[in-house]
Amino acid sequence: MAEQFMSQCKKCLKIISNFKFRKINRPLSSGEVKWRYTVKTYRAFLKTVGDDDRITEQSLNHRINE
Repeated sequence: MAEQFMSQCKKCLKIISNFKFRKINRPLSSGEVKWRYTVKTYRAFLKTVGDDDRITEQSLNHRINE
């Protein structure tokens, strides 16, 4: 399950499997909210929907883009 908290800069973060994800401010057309891994060169992401932030899609591949 995802744990949610606020960063020092007052940004919303989620932790899943000891990896931190940051919220993308641009809403998706499907109504989902996208979360990216905090290390920008990695590909991992989450998509959530609803007030309870139910995970609809995830890719926990943390390999660096090539």
